[in-house]
Amino acid sequence: MRALDRLSSRPSSLCFWRTSAGREVDLVLERGRDVVAVEIKASGTVTAADTAALRELRDGLGDRFRLGIVACLARNPAVLDRKLCVAPLPSLLGVEGISR
Repeated sequence: MRALDRLSSRPSSLCFWRTSAGREVDLVLERGRDVVAVEIKASGTVTAADTAALRELRDGLGDRFRLGIVACLARNPAVLDRKLCVAPLPSLLGVEGISR
């Protein structure tokens, strides 16, 4: 992700996010005021528990939160709500033919 981000004319700050209760988001990209968060799951299905930390981060950041992505081994992308989606990890990486 850092290598891809370096290609941008406006690099992002990359970090992770964790609450005192133990919820965490694997990757948080911050560019100016805008935040995109990515949760990576080694599963083909996404549950409400998989999006809990993304929802908590979204609610805490308000309009700064642009998009939350659950990157996983799902076969198809899906929209979960206005600011949360599921993206097949192979699609994000530009790699075809990865099977579960």
